[in-house]
Amino acid sequence: MALLFLIEQIYLLMNHSDQVFFSLRKDQELESHRSKYELLFDDPDFKGPIAGIMSAAKMRLSRLGLLFRAIFHC
Repeated sequence: MALLFLIEQIYLLMNHSDQVFFSLRKDQELESHRSKYELLFDDPDFKGPIAGIMSAAKMRLSRLGLLFRAIFHC
C-alpha cells in the first residue's frame, strides 16, 4: 500500500515539475522501487522527517525554480 502511495505522489508531482526526488536515508538507496527515481539523501545532522525537509531546503537554495516534495519512509 505504501508503495502505491509513493508512486501516486510521483505522478501527481510530475504534473508540476520535470524533476521529483525521493527523500530517503542512505541505507535505503538500493530499494528497487526508489532507486529508479532521483534520490535526495536525508541530512545526517537531523533525525526523523526533518532530515528530508532540511535536505530539500538545502537543495532548493542551490537550485532555484525547482519544485520539491520530500517523501518519507518512517
